[in-house]
Amino acid sequence: MNGRRETYAFGRYMRISVHKAQRIINQIRGCSYNDAATILSFLPYKASDPISDVLKNAVATAEYETGLDRTEFFIKKIEVNKGTKRTKLKPRAQGRHHIIKRYTCHITFVIQHKFFMKDFRKKNMREFWARPNYSPVKKLQHILFKPTIRGEITYKD
Repeated sequence: MNGRRETYAFGRYMRISVHKAQRIINQIRGCSYNDAATILSFLPYKASDPISDVLKNAVATAEYETGLDRTEFFIKKIEVNKGTKRTKLKPRAQGRHHIIKRYTCHITFVIQHKFFMKDFRKKNMREFWARPNYSPVKKLQHILFKPTIRGEITYKD
């Protein structure tokens, strides 16, 4: 394992505003790779595609470095930071112009194998659900969405 327990991947100068990226990032924070990829594929936002690409890049790098299966990786940490603003000039009447600002952001993924995660090793569901930053959306995912993905719950007509 090369003594390295975490793998980092960076998405720099991505053409997404920080608030739009944060809305997506909050949904996949702390998930496994399979769950995060499934959630990102079904989200209706345009910004989920570049975030999905950075996630796939991070897991591919972790898989190459460690030699372990990609299904056993979890997202340990995700950060979204402001990038630079790109400015464009839009022509207007009588030779004037207006400035259009295009916002960028930097996304950082930290991927770790589930064996090295403390939450995985001593996971008590009461403590896990009582976290202050644990949203009702994630609780709903644990109750309905994740068992459906794993095949524990099936839908019958």
